[in-house]
Amino acid sequence: MKKLFLVAWIVIVVVSASAQTSQVERDFETKKAKFTVEHFVEGEDATSGYDYLYYKSGDKIVKIRSIWSASHSKELRVEDFYFQGTDLLLFRKFTASDRLLNSLKKGRNGVLVPKEEFHFSAGKLTKWISGGKSKSPTETGWEQTEKEVLDQAKTQREYYGWLKEGKS
Repeated sequence: MKKLFLVAWIVIVVVSASAQTSQVERDFETKKAKFTVEHFVEGEDATSGYDYLYYKSGDKIVKIRSIWSASHSKELRVEDFYFQGTDLLLFRKFTASDRLLNSLKKGRNGVLVPKEEFHFSAGKLTKWISGGKSKSPTETGWEQTEKEVLDQAKTQREYYGWLKEGKS
């Protein structure tokens, strides 16, 4: 009985730790009302596409939320990028129920299931969590993943200009 309790407690701790919001997200939420939000929609094909929410402070992008949805899938893919100036601070990947799509498009939060998160400081990957487990900087693929995430964040920021001009 004690072993069962111990295993259950460990599972609860691991799951709750992986689902906690970071300080970056908490800071964003406290200032969220001060930001302007721009929403763009881009179709991928007749049955799927992306919604992009760009949160800005003046002319600086502070957060990008990308939401992929498809009529053939009950699962949304949600990606959040948090910036300070031009530096990426945090990138998180989630899944969510398709019932949340309208709420998420309006900038509201819902039950998001974390898949991966990447924390950065001064352009360097400092923490990588995948499936609720931390990865070590000595693991294969750390540097490649760092580069890919930074490139993806840069592309998302640049894409704003294209969406704004209607060139997508």
